[in-house]
Amino acid sequence: MKIPMRNIPLIAVLGLTVLVSLFLIYLVVLKHGQVSRINTKIEEYKKILEDANKRKPPAPVTENYKNITIDTEKVAMEKFLLQRRFGQFYRKPLLLLANAVGIGGKELEEKFREYYNSLPDDRKLEIAGSPELVPDFLSGKDRAKLDYERDRYRDYVNESSFLKAFADYYSSLPNEKRGNIIGGSNDKVILNEFLAKYDAEKVKKGVQEFLEAMTLLTVEPITEKNVHEFILASLGLPRTAFVTYYKGNLRNLQNLFFVKNVVPGAESMADVEKFTFRENFQPSQKQIPLVIRQMEIREDLFKRLRAAGTLQLVELSESTPPLVGKKQDPYLLFDYDITVQAPMDTLRKLINIFQEAYRDNVVYVIRDFSLSRVARENVPDLISMESKDPVIALIRQFQTPDFEVKDTDGNLLAGSYGRPMIGRNNNIEMKLSIRFILYTANQLERVDLQKN
Repeated sequence: MKIPMRNIPLIAVLGLTVLVSLFLIYLVVLKHGQVSRINTKIEEYKKILEDANKRKPPAPVTENYKNITIDTEKVAMEKFLLQRRFGQFYRKPLLLLANAVGIGGKELEEKFREYYNSLPDDRKLEIAGSPELVPDFLSGKDRAKLDYERDRYRDYVNESSFLKAFADYYSSLPNEKRGNIIGGSNDKVILNEFLAKYDAEKVKKGVQEFLEAMTLLTVEPITEKNVHEFILASLGLPRTAFVTYYKGNLRNLQNLFFVKNVVPGAESMADVEKFTFRENFQPSQKQIPLVIRQMEIREDLFKRLRAAGTLQLVELSESTPPLVGKKQDPYLLFDYDITVQAPMDTLRKLINIFQEAYRDNVVYVIRDFSLSRVARENVPDLISMESKDPVIALIRQFQTPDFEVKDTDGNLLAGSYGRPMIGRNNNIEMKLSIRFILYTANQLERVDLQKN
């Protein structure tokens, strides 16, 4: 059959379409093969990864393992010593007791030598201070550096082991002995039983050193009858007492604050109560440890204010929840708003005192402060011996040579124009927002035996 000539273009188009279709089919088959191979590879790699995840990680070589261990110990030591800076009021006395019953003398030297020799070279260099001192460090050529590092090591070893030993001992006691309301005699038994494991003569010496050091830290009377309360508190067991008994103690402590002039500017017991607790304050039994803690914080605050110099405490309030503070594990935060009046130099000194409180194992953070003039300038202030001569000299600059300077109120006030508002004596008010940080992870808890 003959194909009509008019159908030839159609045949050509169909033929071209067939060729293109065959080519596209070829490309699809080719790409499908590539995708199949890729999927196969993916599955192979998944299997390899799964097998690798099931394997144990390669063990570190001996040198790496040693360095990891030493670094971990050093970090643990530095972490412990740092945490003991936060709100540990009784730490200095505790160190005396811990070091008295712990390692010392030749044993300390040997243990420190072992510790230092086990350190990697970079750690030895860090302690010694320079490459030249590394070989000679333990020989004592840099005696001050050696004593400093050995004391830090001694404090860490003795204090940490002493705290851990008491925590383990206390946690092993029956609930009856760890009750929330127990008398001082029972607490004394607990401490004596714990200390019985140490050398009696060392314990006696350490307790006496603790007592003497504590008397320098507080106006509270520290005697052989109650020193156990403070030792237990330094070991992490909060002080407590029956509420009726402590009310009398609180009043006596407030009276000591007043008699010994602890509160700056307090002229009566009412002033002391204003900055601590009012006479009609009625804490619950469970609040007694919190009240005791607040009195410790307040006493420390007052002593630092007093140490700055001539200063008048105007206001003191707590902006965090009263007594309980704000929890931020493993710390408790207590925020205080303080208003004081003092000379500028005293205020500067006060700021420095708060910033350096960490030396006494207490940390304060200054969050904000503002300064203002207490009152407007007045004539008696301007004509005081301190300011009279400078003001007269200033007036002379604006008078004719033959003008007689008159010591009048008007002239003195005119001469004071342009004087700084801040920087004069006794007329600066500072509002200070300050945060006290207490580390609580090492605190122990009494068992609550109350049914209500």
